[in-house]
Amino acid sequence: GSCEKQGCTDPYSPEYDSEATKDDGSCSNNRTLSVKFSIENTICTDGQTGSLHSVNFSAFSWSYSFNAYPDVISVPLEKISDDMNVEKGENITISAERDNRNSGGSNGCGGANVLVEVYINDEVVETRTLDPGTWSSSGNTASFSYIIP
Repeated sequence: GSCEKQGCTDPYSPEYDSEATKDDGSCSNNRTLSVKFSIENTICTDGQTGSLHSVNFSAFSWSYSFNAYPDVISVPLEKISDDMNVEKGENITISAERDNRNSGGSNGCGGANVLVEVYINDEVVETRTLDPGTWSSSGNTASFSYIIP
């Protein structure tokens, strides 16, 4: 009826109109994606607080790599990706790798989970905790696939 306001009703579309009640086809499938990676703390088998030697984060077309070996990166650590242009329905992979050691240099650290927050147009749409596992020479990566809403 006459009370309906036409416009874009897709909340993830840049053309979204919060007052629209009837979709008029004006929505685009474009999205702005960003991802925040956070590492809180690491606990070592000897009870010491751990540190990180290296991290690799990646999401879609963005990646961040930092290798401080044999030095260490202090935790907590937080890194936010650049804004990336993606399309609705696109399947992206998000991954995190980290190598943590304790201050004594042994490989006995674990528990360095990576909190991943996925943002579409600056709003959190997905939160995951990745556990890349304890350090190993063959690498320690955890990842997940995410379909852009």
